[in-house]
Amino acid sequence: MSAPSTRETKHVVMVVDDREDDLYYASVILQKTCSDCDVRTYLNSEQALEDLRTRGHEVDLVLLDVVMPAMNGLEFLRAYADLQQQGRARAKVAVHSAFGDLPEVSAAMSHPSVAHFVEKPMSRDTVRALHDLLAR
Repeated sequence: MSAPSTRETKHVVMVVDDREDDLYYASVILQKTCSDCDVRTYLNSEQALEDLRTRGHEVDLVLLDVVMPAMNGLEFLRAYADLQQQGRARAKVAVHSAFGDLPEVSAAMSHPSVAHFVEKPMSRDTVRALHDLLAR
């Protein structure tokens, strides 16, 4: 996980993706386009869930890849729903995938925690839309 920046931030964004290149690109464009975001990166869902268990109240948005080894995005969403029911997490979730037509993506989009779909690669316009989502 990357360390939070020292500047005062308004929104904490968690990016979960098993591909280092996608994770890097998403974090860079988020940091450059969303000046009031603290971007935290995770290479796997288990690591992200562990952080949410202890600091879930800090996170405003989870940008989640769906197709991942070990724990995929759907499994993450099921575990995340448990954290929400326990009052340990409150973040909105945006599904992040290059394959919007996959059944797994469709299933993830129907999850109550999911508020938005973000196609890879992410554009600056997409980040602005995510920023608007954070403002709601």
